[in-house]
Amino acid sequence: MQTLSELRVTNSSRSDTGIYTCSATSDIGADEAVIKLIVQGIPDAPSNVTVMNITSRSFSLHWEVTDNGNSHITGSIVQYQTHSDTEWNGQTSQLIVSSAETVATLRGLTPITSYYVRIIAENSLGKSKPSEVLEVSTEEEAPSGSPTEVHVHSTGAQSMKVMWK
Repeated sequence: MQTLSELRVTNSSRSDTGIYTCSATSDIGADEAVIKLIVQGIPDAPSNVTVMNITSRSFSLHWEVTDNGNSHITGSIVQYQTHSDTEWNGQTSQLIVSSAETVATLRGLTPITSYYVRIIAENSLGKSKPSEVLEVSTEEEAPSGSPTEVHVHSTGAQSMKVMWK
């Protein structure tokens, strides 16, 4: 006669992940089975976002994903925009970072501009909540050429108005 036994784990969380031992004993003997339970979920939001190498048209970001949800990180999404609205919609630009890379460089930016940046991690089960929003300002840059169409107009005995493109 064979007996079927069942163990159900309900309302599990990632903290339930671990090694479990099931022991059975009878008049005939004893046996046990070791079970490795892995509870998976979406990753935690990226944290410890740092900014490096700020120039007039680019900057780099580094971040950490401290809990991958017990599933490999498949990529990250770096979202950035020039307005501080809490809405992240069609005005938002994105850079897709493949695999478990935790470094990205945003290029082709505008000098002397504030960018608002956040990062989302992704695994096979879904996307994390976004990281905290970081404000990053690009640096100034020298003009690309000399002024053109320079015009000077006298505005008084000791003053003048200079205009150029």
